[in-house]
Amino acid sequence: MDLETAKRALERVAGIEMVSLDKIRGEIELLIAREQKNPDPKVQEFWASVPRQGDKITAEELIMYIADIICEDQIYCLIDKNPEKS
Repeated sequence: MDLETAKRALERVAGIEMVSLDKIRGEIELLIAREQKNPDPKVQEFWASVPRQGDKITAEELIMYIADIICEDQIYCLIDKNPEKS
């Protein structure tokens, strides 16, 4: 998943929930900050594996990462990575 697709996903959630995009983004980033304090080594390993541009993981970065994990198994992938028809 790319950044623009992740942003569209956040916008869609905001529309469904009828709240601002900033509210959705803020809630996800608050969750990220809280969960990064979890001392469990497996949880810490997960957070360390999330690619990021800066010091903090953004909502978009987390969405892109999780979507890529899900899409590793094409059965569960909802994003058409190859739009060309067979």
